[in-house]
Amino acid sequence: MIETRTVFVVGAGASHEAGLPIGSELTKAIARRLAINSNNGLDQRTTDRTIAQALHIITQGQTAVYIRAAQDIKAAMPLAPSIDNFLDAHKNNEEVIQLGKLAISASILHAERESSLYVDTSNSYNTIAFSKLEATWFVRLWHILSTGVETTNVDKIFSNVSFVVFNYDRCIEQFLSHALNVYFKIGFLRAQQIMGTLMIIHPYGKVGELYNPDGAVGFGEDLNHQKLVTVAKKIKTFTEQTNNNPEQEEVYSTIERADKIVFLGFAYHPINMKLLTSGRKSCAQKVYGTSLGMSDSDAAVVRERIKNLLEEGTGLSRLGQINLAGSASYIEPALLQGTCFQLFNDYSQSIGQ
Repeated sequence: MIETRTVFVVGAGASHEAGLPIGSELTKAIARRLAINSNNGLDQRTTDRTIAQALHIITQGQTAVYIRAAQDIKAAMPLAPSIDNFLDAHKNNEEVIQLGKLAISASILHAERESSLYVDTSNSYNTIAFSKLEATWFVRLWHILSTGVETTNVDKIFSNVSFVVFNYDRCIEQFLSHALNVYFKIGFLRAQQIMGTLMIIHPYGKVGELYNPDGAVGFGEDLNHQKLVTVAKKIKTFTEQTNNNPEQEEVYSTIERADKIVFLGFAYHPINMKLLTSGRKSCAQKVYGTSLGMSDSDAAVVRERIKNLLEEGTGLSRLGQINLAGSASYIEPALLQGTCFQLFNDYSQSIGQ
C-alpha cells in the first residue's frame, strides 16, 4: 500500500506498454480512418464505415464540408505533433473538431480491443491474461498497491492514490478493477465499488465510462454509429478543457495536496503542464518521472518545467527545502531515461513510501 499522498500523471507512453498507440501512431490511425475515395457515395468515403454512418447524423446536409474536413485532417496528420495539437489549431472549425473526435473515439476503442488488457465479455468469468502484463508497469504498480493489504482492509487500497490521465483510454480502470477481483477474490461488483473510491481524472475526457449503469461503454467495445457519436462528444479539445471543465479544480487540488508526483509516459508538453498548474503552492516533496528518448538538454528543460509547476505563484514549494542559511536547496526530480516499467523497477521502494 502506498503510504503518502501520491499522484500519478499519466501520458500515452504508459498505455503503450499495454499495446495502445503513442501520439504519432494515433495520428496515423486517424489518417487511415478518414481516407477519402471520391468515386463513391458517402458511406464509402472513409475507411471506417461506422464513422461514415455517423456522418449521416451530424452532416445536416453539409456533406461536402465534412468530406473536405476529412481530407484536411488526413493530409495534416503527418505534420501534427498530436491530434490534440491539430484540433487546438482548428478549434474554430466545427467540422474538423467533430470528425477529429469521431476518429479519436473509434481509434482508441479499436486500440483497447487489440491491447493486452482486453477481455472477451461473452463469458462473465473471463478476465485479463495477467501473464501478458508481467513486463509492464501495471503489474509493478499492483505489487506496490497490494503489499500489506488484506481482504479485511482492501477498501482502503487507494486511500493515498490519485491519477491524472491525459489519455482517452480506460487502461488503468480496466486493469485495476480486474486485478482487485482476481487477487482478492472479492467479486467483480465489489471490485467496481472499490474502484469508485479511486480518483481518476481525465482532463481531455475519455471514450466512455466502463461501469456506468446508465450507459457503459465496454473496454474496446465495437460501437454502432449512434453510440460513437455520443462517445465522441465526451472528448475535449484543449480549449474546451480549459473553458468548460468542472474537473479542472480537482486537478489543481490533487497536485497541490500531493506529497509525491510520478510522471508516467508523459511528454511534459507546455500545454499539458499548464493544465496541472494552479498558481498555488504544491506540497510535493518528491517527483519521479520517465524521460525515455530525451537528450540531456531536453531533460534539463523538463526539470525546469516541473520546478515551475511546483513553485508557480508562490516562489517556493516544499520541493525546495530551506537550509539554515535561509537559501533554497532544491530536490531534483528523479527522471529515468527508460520506460514506466523500468521506473517502477528502479524506484519501487521510493514510490511505495
